Amino acid sequence: MNEIRLQVSNLLNYSEAAHILKVTRATVYAMIIRGELHPFDIADRHYLFREEVESLAHKRYNGNNST
Repeated sequence: MNEIRLQVSNLLNYSEAAHILKVTRATVYAMIIRGELHPFDIADRHYLFREEVESLAHKRYNGNNST
C-alpha cells in the first residue's frame, strides 16, 4: 500500500475555504457540485487543498473567472 503524507497546514475545512473565498459555506458546496473545487475525505471529515482554494480565490478576485 502506498503511503500519502499530508501536512495539516495544507488542508482546509469548508468553513475555512469559505472564509478565504469570501463566500458562504453553501457557496463552497455549490462550487464543489460545479467542479470548481475537489474535496476529499479523511476519517469521515471533508477537506480541500489550501493551494486549490487560494488559486481559485486569486482568480476570482483578480478578474479571471475561468477555471
